[in-house]
Amino acid sequence: MKPLIRPFTPDDYPAFAAVASAAYSDTQGQPLIPILEEEIRAEDAERDPTLRFGRWVAEVAGQVVGGAEHNQNAGRYHPHKFLADVFVQPRYQGQGIGTALHQHIMEALRPYDPLSAQGATREDLVSAVAFLERRGWQEALRMWESFLDVTTWDPTPFNGVEEAVRAQDIAIKTLPELADDSGRNHKLYDLVWEIRQDFPSLDAATRESFEEFVVQRLNDKQLIPQAFFVAVCNGEYVGYTSHSSFGDRPDVLRIGQTGVKRAFRRRRIAQALKLRGAAYARAHGFRYLRTVNESRNRGILTINERMGFVKRPAWIEFVKTFREA
Repeated sequence: MKPLIRPFTPDDYPAFAAVASAAYSDTQGQPLIPILEEEIRAEDAERDPTLRFGRWVAEVAGQVVGGAEHNQNAGRYHPHKFLADVFVQPRYQGQGIGTALHQHIMEALRPYDPLSAQGATREDLVSAVAFLERRGWQEALRMWESFLDVTTWDPTPFNGVEEAVRAQDIAIKTLPELADDSGRNHKLYDLVWEIRQDFPSLDAATRESFEEFVVQRLNDKQLIPQAFFVAVCNGEYVGYTSHSSFGDRPDVLRIGQTGVKRAFRRRRIAQALKLRGAAYARAHGFRYLRTVNESRNRGILTINERMGFVKRPAWIEFVKTFREA
């Protein structure tokens, strides 16, 4: 089947989101991750215009049945490295549409003299894994998606953790509770940057501007300020965990990131922050806490395992190498 591949237009947002959700679904047809039209629109509106970005759709008989895009990672930016995604509605898979989209996006990247492109799929989507492997993509790392059912979770084994943290003159405050600190946003900017540099990743971290940080991190519409917890020691911000809504799943509270400054690690601060998040989820009617962690991030994975987070099949990050650096 030969599709029409054309540039994405604003009229395509609803169909693009629907096809992507269907493509990234489990064997029962349940979406693995929420892909919402309004979230795609918001990401497009906030994207740094200096990043090289392209998006296309595949049509059959006037109907959008697939999509593809390339982008660049603002938080780990390299001028010749890209993110890429190709997907096809399940009932149209295996008919050459994905191949056509893949060829199109590879040609679109060629003028930028790319070093590599990164893309991800879940390990149980075996046809997608095979699709990438046949085209020279290689596995680079795995990300564990995990859920904690806070309605059945027993916090009593962790009694005394927050008291131990308070005994070190460390208090846990919410974002609104820190509103009177005139330096709050700049302190958070510096805190997140120090922590992000230590997260395992394929590429080195790069720092966004302070203004971009405020817009994308602190003013994110999905962010829940009362569930943004900061560990504070004598006015110094030493750790944090953030939480946000999870698409159209009102029963799920999504963990953004959790981290502690290097000088304050191994002092149970990360555990205390995680416990605050679980307590918030339970008190506000959520059923699940959801997180994603790189498989080499042993510290956070250990905390999650102790709390009872249950791993789902891993997301595999693949890399397509065009040339050596």
